Amino acid sequence: MNRLKTLSKTRTLLLALIFIAIAFLSCIRGNSSSKIEKNVKSIKNVNELKDVIKSAGDKLVLIDLYADWCIPCKKLSPLLANLSEIFKESVLFYKIDIDKNPGIAQLFKVAGIPLVIFIKNQAVVYALQGLASENEYIRIIKR
Repeated sequence: MNRLKTLSKTRTLLLALIFIAIAFLSCIRGNSSSKIEKNVKSIKNVNELKDVIKSAGDKLVLIDLYADWCIPCKKLSPLLANLSEIFKESVLFYKIDIDKNPGIAQLFKVAGIPLVIFIKNQAVVYALQGLASENEYIRIIKR
């Protein structure tokens, strides 16, 4: 009986240590991705969008129009976060939730998502609908 109690306590302690390790690793992973994602800012309304475009000067502005329920959008998000780290000096990265901003979706005539809009000198210079490869986004950024 004593041996069973010891085994039970050992098992409980082991499970607790496993959960602590998982939680710790999740925190580490979360911090590194949030560090990168800080380069991709959210636009909350049309006025904020106008301000971003005006204040960008001659920098390229990349805007990801997405929705939380969109699976391809979820796949695109980390790709753009990675690119935002690579091109942080030359490109401004933003994202807009079209479900929360239907007016902006209408403004850009969104027919499908994800839709990535590239703006330079206050004009749309390229739009890419759907999920593309990282190389395709790099090609467009570098043109």
